[in-house]
Amino acid sequence: PTAIITGTTGVCKDAAAPEVTFTGMNGTAPYTFIYNISGQGNLSITTIVGNSVTLVVPTGATGSFIYNLVSVQDSSTTTCSQEQTGTVTITVSPLPICSIAGSDDPICPSSSGNIYSAPEGMSNYSWSISGNATIEGDSSSQTVLVNAGVNCGISSTLTLTIRDSNGCESTCTRIISIEDTTKPTFTRPADITIFTDASCQYDASPEKTGDVTDDQDNCSKNIQASYVDQVISGNCKGAHIITRTWTLVDNCGNRADDQVQVITVEDNIAPIITQNASNVIIECDGQGNNAALTNWLSGHAGAVASDNCSDVTWTNNFDTITKDCSAAVTVLFTATDKCGNKSTTSGTFTIEDKTKPTWSTEAASLDRTVECSDAQALTAAQALFPLAADTCDQDVSNIDKVSGEFKASTGCGNAGTYTNIWTVKDDCGNISETFTQVITIQDTAAPTWVTQTGSLNRTIECSNAQALTAAQALFPTATDTCDQDVS
Repeated sequence: PTAIITGTTGVCKDAAAPEVTFTGMNGTAPYTFIYNISGQGNLSITTIVGNSVTLVVPTGATGSFIYNLVSVQDSSTTTCSQEQTGTVTITVSPLPICSIAGSDDPICPSSSGNIYSAPEGMSNYSWSISGNATIEGDSSSQTVLVNAGVNCGISSTLTLTIRDSNGCESTCTRIISIEDTTKPTFTRPADITIFTDASCQYDASPEKTGDVTDDQDNCSKNIQASYVDQVISGNCKGAHIITRTWTLVDNCGNRADDQVQVITVEDNIAPIITQNASNVIIECDGQGNNAALTNWLSGHAGAVASDNCSDVTWTNNFDTITKDCSAAVTVLFTATDKCGNKSTTSGTFTIEDKTKPTWSTEAASLDRTVECSDAQALTAAQALFPLAADTCDQDVSNIDKVSGEFKASTGCGNAGTYTNIWTVKDDCGNISETFTQVITIQDTAAPTWVTQTGSLNRTIECSNAQALTAAQALFPTATDTCDQDVS
């Protein structure tokens, strides 16, 4: 008899078992075949039905396995055994090692272009993915791009099937964790002081007070910081302290450490003087014009001020004022708002004295009439003086007397008048009306004869013309208290 050996030449490890078939010919079945595998010890196999028998080759081990036909024996009466030649080489190729390399886990939600790669040198690649991700572009190349879904904490399974040049395939998977557990970071804006406007309003928006910078996250893009303000009012309407707490949360709920910015709101606008303090000139009342001064000060000299945030309080720097005509004091009035901003205006309070002193001595009360012979009375009359009073000058002593000369009366030289005139000037230079004193000198005493009565009488003879002439020539002498030459 004769025989042949046939079979599959190449398979992949763990693939469906290949078959080696022994077929006997030119003899009587059943046939018994002697064979060995790669020159190892001989083995036998006998047909059961027909002329052929099939041997199942295991694929659990890799390598080339040579099945050598050694001989065939049929079942004829001669039971001849005939040496045979023939080989079948079955090569069990190892499966390619499937592995997926690429981006470290976890990857960020919503990230794109995450690269994963398969071993090089394969004849065919096939990628697929399930779960919270998709493949971008080609899925039949050595590398693949994976785009993560938006959900956080949900994984995806990337599956790779590769085929080598022997046609062997391997499939592997990789669990891709799509997660973000890293907190974002940012830098808060610096503390700042802002000011109220003319309406006592303020703008504390981030455009004015600063926004966060360096806001970064490992995964989330274009995230925006938010803030919450706590406003504490200060000691005036325009003053506030804003404690602004900045928060930054990424798309997976990771929250950066809160940061606090302090915004100080101040009112630095001073009150506006809408009407300046007015000057006032007032006639002296001798007592410092206290009522008028008090009213002027309490009314802040008529000054008016307004403020953007609050009412104003008026103060002044008045100290004292003298009580005479030199009293002029410039007072600085200060309008202060509740936040301590100040504006000033000044006014002058002047006490003037335009009133003349007046005579307290009644007019003509110093007039005197004296006898021309009464020198003592004349002296006493000349010593008289009037008294004056002034509202502002409490001691009016600047009295000026103009002593008049004696004016004799017509027809009587011993009689006449002295006219004395006084004026008085107060400390402010106001000159009074004149005060006039008239001293009248009169001579009401008749002269007296010094010659004794009867001492000029003479008795003479009628014939004594000389005696008569002498007697006629006699005259008496007289004296007068005012007229020293009574003639």
